[in-house]
Amino acid sequence: MQPSVRRALAIGAAVSAVVAALAAISPFSPSTKVDDAAVAAGDAGRGASLYAGSCAGCHGLAGEGGVGPPLAGAGLAAADVVRTIAAGGGVMPAGLLDGADAADAAAFVVALGDEAGAVAGETTAPATAT
Repeated sequence: MQPSVRRALAIGAAVSAVVAALAAISPFSPSTKVDDAAVAAGDAGRGASLYAGSCAGCHGLAGEGGVGPPLAGAGLAAADVVRTIAAGGGVMPAGLLDGADAADAAAFVVALGDEAGAVAGETTAPATAT
């Protein structure tokens, strides 16, 4: 193996080790105060394009997961999603979106959870009297 190839592999392995270590220690903790009423007003339709541009690369277009954890069917609250967007977590950088953009993306993520539950049959039928 040529020295330049060995060096490239060593650098790649070192970077991977650092990323894995950062993901394992999860140094970020949500510290951003979020107004739940403002989050509830997020526009899921607008959030879909924001999600596609800023989140889907790691979480998958349908929220199925990938490098990042799956979001579809996770039952996440919009305020929690906004807090995570603001503060980051694991290898996810803080502040990918902010303000109304974060609220809109969060509304889309919550909608992903709702749609996944309905598709996967996770909703329960009303009880009937016998």
